[in-house]
Amino acid sequence: MNRPSIYPHVGWSLGNFCPFSCTHCYSEWVRDSKLGLDESQIDKIAVELSELGTKHVTLGGNEPFFTNGPVKSNSKLAYIVRALHRSRVSTHLISSGPSVSLLSKHDNEAFRMLSSVNLSLDSPFQHEHDNNRGSKLFKELKAAAEITANHKIRLIFVYCAMNWNFDEARILAFLDLARKYGAHPRVNPAKPIIRNGQLSKLLDRNTYWKGFDVVTREWPTQVVTEPPLREALGLQTCTPRCGKSTFRINSTNKDGAITVSSCTYIHNRRFGDLRHDHLSDIVGDLESVECGDCLARRNVPELDSLNGDAGGIPDWSSRELVASDLNGGFEDYLCTWIGGRPAP
Repeated sequence: MNRPSIYPHVGWSLGNFCPFSCTHCYSEWVRDSKLGLDESQIDKIAVELSELGTKHVTLGGNEPFFTNGPVKSNSKLAYIVRALHRSRVSTHLISSGPSVSLLSKHDNEAFRMLSSVNLSLDSPFQHEHDNNRGSKLFKELKAAAEITANHKIRLIFVYCAMNWNFDEARILAFLDLARKYGAHPRVNPAKPIIRNGQLSKLLDRNTYWKGFDVVTREWPTQVVTEPPLREALGLQTCTPRCGKSTFRINSTNKDGAITVSSCTYIHNRRFGDLRHDHLSDIVGDLESVECGDCLARRNVPELDSLNGDAGGIPDWSSRELVASDLNGGFEDYLCTWIGGRPAP
């Protein structure tokens, strides 16, 4: 199979520790180690990403400040951002909020090197968000949004759409919050995987389409890589980008290995070991994931009906689309919807 020589935007899961307990987390089940990264490993990965042609890296997977365990002084996040910056790779940070506050205080110069801050949100209502995250994080998120706005760094609110939070009232409140902070709204449909209890949060067909009807009616679309939604908006159908134009670098496992996965969500498809393998050799072995073969979707039979069966795809081809100014390679990353930045 022919593969691109350039992977524009990839993910990098940092650390094996997170102080929170989000009920839909897809990283918790692979935290099997207390090991972190050393600076020589970080330097190697940054250089090899650049050599591969990668332009953008999203740092996340856990709460990314805690790269080397719960002790804040051991964090290598600032070093990672600087190493990527030296290699001319733009860095995007995804966080529940604390990593923004901690990095901006720990190394403000490194913080200002970020290309975007993506803040994870489960509900626009404080008590619901905090309950789902297992911690009082809503105020942390708002503080992180203020810090990001004050530094004039591009801000994206990432909404994990589940069957309990994707109704019209919550969506409108989420969009109002994005408007308030001058943030791009972004919606990632939940991809429940393996862990007991996650399947119950799945978006059913009606909730999926009713929710995105509100989203695309109320806010212009800038980037959309969620395959059924692209078809509804009259755009050329695309398959998920996993293994084709993106991949994920995994956290260090219990044996010390730093592996690579083709799938953003399923971390047990692991290849190579970046301690001694060159990244360009590893990506040649990645499995391309077609939509019908996606492991994150395979465990969710209800998603089969989103591919045109049982009622078909709605026609939203007249909905507003705007040219992307994100400059973040999000078109080549995971399945998502991102709206334009609100007018000042």
